[in-house]
Amino acid sequence: MKDKLLVPLLIIVVLLQLGLFYKSLGSKIGSVNMDTILLQSPDAKKAQAELDEAKAKYEELVQQRQEELNREQSSVRTQAGLNQLKQKMEMYKKELAGKQEELVKLNDKLNSKIRTKIVGFLSKIARKKGVRYVYDEKSIYLSDIDLTQDLLKTLKANEPVDIPIVITENITTTENNTITKNIK
Repeated sequence: MKDKLLVPLLIIVVLLQLGLFYKSLGSKIGSVNMDTILLQSPDAKKAQAELDEAKAKYEELVQQRQEELNREQSSVRTQAGLNQLKQKMEMYKKELAGKQEELVKLNDKLNSKIRTKIVGFLSKIARKKGVRYVYDEKSIYLSDIDLTQDLLKTLKANEPVDIPIVITENITTTENNTITKNIK
């Protein structure tokens, strides 16, 4: 009795899978050049300028601390003076490590904000054009539609974006990177 039910059920599952496979064959594939987007997007330019400014301040602080240590090193005459200099070096190392971590966090924050906006606009454009899959040009050689210029126009127009809500299952790989797997 179980065998009689199992065979039709198996046939139905196989037919469903084949139907989904053939449906996906007719899907449009789009591409986008993320390098171009990140170089020409107004938000990306603004974020890069903010990051460059923060990096310049960090580099200036490194230079100041190095000059200060060099001046003090030339005047050290005793073991106590050498010990003080070593303590100051350790203090500066911790200070600079903290500043460097702040730079990394700023970079991650700015990138996350920009990518969220880009993905929202890209999703909107892809839906309008009937594109089901979108790849970065660096990872695909052929596509039906290049969405790069459409995305740039939309980003430069600074239109509000309705970001579709997608239920995801997060798989954390590191503190800064999260890989998401669509559940839909």
